[in-house]
This record gives sequence, C-alpha cells and structure tokens, in this order.
Amino acid sequence: KLGIPGEGEFQGRGVSQCAVCDGAFFKEEVVAVIGGGDAALEEGVFLTRYASKVYIIHRREQFRAQAILVEAARKNPKVELITNSVVTEIKGEEGQVREINVKDLVSGRTRPLAVTGVFVFIGFQPNVQFFDHRVHLEHDPLGFLVTDSTMQTSLPGIYAAGDVRSQLTRQITTAVGDATTAVIDAVKKLEAKKHEPTPVPVDLYGPTRPDLVGS
Repeated sequence: KLGIPGEGEFQGRGVSQCAVCDGAFFKEEVVAVIGGGDAALEEGVFLTRYASKVYIIHRREQFRAQAILVEAARKNPKVELITNSVVTEIKGEEGQVREINVKDLVSGRTRPLAVTGVFVFIGFQPNVQFFDHRVHLEHDPLGFLVTDSTMQTSLPGIYAAGDVRSQLTRQITTAVGDATTAVIDAVKKLEAKKHEPTPVPVDLYGPTRPDLVGS
C-alpha cells in the first residue's frame, strides 16, 4: 500500500491492484499506474487495451523493470512515463476517483492529474507473520511460501493457498483452486491415518513389579 490520503477510501472505487481484473471498467478513461517494476510496466501496457491514456509513475529516475518492458511502454502512444515522482493524495467525488496529486521529487512541485483509476504495483508482502520464529517454512526470496503440487509446505500438515504461495499469478480463481487442492489432499491424508494400525507400546524394561514402585 502507498499509505496516502484517499487510498483506502477509494479502494474498489477506482483504486485497484489488478489490471486484469478491473481494466475493462476503465474503457476510454485516463488511469495511473504506480510502480517501477515488471508488474507495473506489464500492467500499464495491458491497460492501454481499454484506457485512452495511462500514466506510469515511478519515484526513481530509472525503472527496475526489464529493459524490454520499459521499451514497450515508451513506444506505446497511450503511455506517458513520469519519473522522480510520487503520488501524495488520491481525490474523488461521489465515491469515485477523479484526481491524484503528483509530487516531483526533484523540483518539489506538486501538480494534479485528472484520472479515474489508480493501479498500485509497488510490490507485495505475504501475510505470514503469524508463524513465530520457532516454525520455519521454506519460502522464496520475497517471502512467499514454497509448496508442492498438493499445496503442502515444507512442514507436513501445513498448507498454503492463494497470495501467500510462491506462484506466477495472484487471482481469486487461482486461490480457490489452491484451496481446493489443499483440502482434498488433507482429507485423503487424514482418512489414510484412520486405517493405520495403532502402535502398541513396548516395555523395554519388562513388566513392572508393584513391590518396586516408588522405591
């Protein structure tokens, strides 16, 4: 999250984190994409399928995205790249985004941009903080949990599904699929345990002599 005024107020009313999900709602409108990585550039170019103009706003001079993605954005006539700048506020009326304030970090000046959509792609932080330091689960360099094909993590019995899992896409549909796979596998394992023979405890020291108890 950006943590700026208006972001929470207009979430779902112009503020989005998914161009594929919400892009079609902004046909022939002007939108802004915030971020400088691969996701920001890819989603920005994707939005030109619908929007009449796309601003891609990045706080640094150089984009972190792959050069081929930056070049594709530069060549797209619907895209305008704005660097060394940050969005300081999202404004709207009647429950919809109408404008953003953009601050130039070099000059210090702030200017308004009329947009109806703001797509935020500044990175994700997986919500796995509820695991304490005693539980170590394998994760990728970004902190997303690594699973096998059944969604089980490196610790047997613990599954991960949806956005916390290391994967290519983060959509509701993939999260539902992950959860379905995890539940089916967990149920199978629990059912299998019901049919396992109950272990019989073995007394390595022979039968207990009542006369020696407590001595």
